[in-house]
Amino acid sequence: MKAKRIISTLMALILIVSTVCAAGIVSADAAKSVYSKTIASRYKESLHSSSFEIKENRAFFYDFDGNGKKELVLVEFRNMPDVYGMNSHNLYVYTSANGKVKTLVNGIQLGSDAGQGSSTKIGVAVNKTSGKKYVYAEWTYGGGDPIHLTTNRYYYTVKGSKISVTHRVKVNQAGDKKTYYINGAKKSKSNHDKWINAYQYSIKKDTLKSVYNKTR
Repeated sequence: MKAKRIISTLMALILIVSTVCAAGIVSADAAKSVYSKTIASRYKESLHSSSFEIKENRAFFYDFDGNGKKELVLVEFRNMPDVYGMNSHNLYVYTSANGKVKTLVNGIQLGSDAGQGSSTKIGVAVNKTSGKKYVYAEWTYGGGDPIHLTTNRYYYTVKGSKISVTHRVKVNQAGDKKTYYINGAKKSKSNHDKWINAYQYSIKKDTLKSVYNKTR
């Protein structure tokens, strides 16, 4: 009799765990589908905009604050045809609440340049000690002879429906000379490198088109 009760209890627990796990999977899929209209809107604008041309873009999903809801991150590298030779980098970050999309960053221009091209990286930075996760944006611009380059790295903290730039790292290069800054304070190269290496980086390479096709 006692054995039957134990078996019944175990079966009930298995059923509960299975139900919870299934709910988690459905919830993840549902959260992803919440962004489908937002992704479609951004994708169509990138194809038909009269004010700019998308030279490249990146988009990905990630749960930055560990609340079980994945954020959508998108960066656009734009060529501005109405301003000769001008490029810009625009960041979008979205989260979801109660089945609705909330915009955290709405196309903020990270930087621009009119030099010899530019590069943009977007992804996730994880502090190796604390495990804290950040939206990571990196872009370099400049050129010329002698060379003048600037590299910026921004680390964004997401907490629920709020986002903030927690860290800003910049490297200015003029010829062979480089100057390093962390959160506005000038640093040595060794301090800069130590700070950068305290994070694990995952650079995302999925295009908006590929993400759009997955959510159609």
